[in-house]
Amino acid sequence: MSLQIPKIKTYIGFAIKSREIKFGVDDIVKTKNPKLVLASKGLGESSLSKLKKFLDSKNMEVTLLDDADFAEIMQSENIKAVSIENNNLAEAIKKNLTNF
Repeated sequence: MSLQIPKIKTYIGFAIKSREIKFGVDDIVKTKNPKLVLASKGLGESSLSKLKKFLDSKNMEVTLLDDADFAEIMQSENIKAVSIENNNLAEAIKKNLTNF
């Protein structure tokens, strides 16, 4: 399994600068058009259930990453889920998730 972590971190940085990213399940379920949702496998069961229910209504799936990989990408162990709102950034991140 080989994620392109440096590239993904760069794209996440672009999303943060352009304010096209949401952090946390509560903010994600308030969004209108998530393009890509990434979550840590360490996300709580009830939060994951809430997130999956929301994404089912959007015909999307959550992409689960290992705790260590997700923490390295986000540079924080406190963030467990993010949503990318920009289509181009979401596609670029998807291409660098080579373990899927």
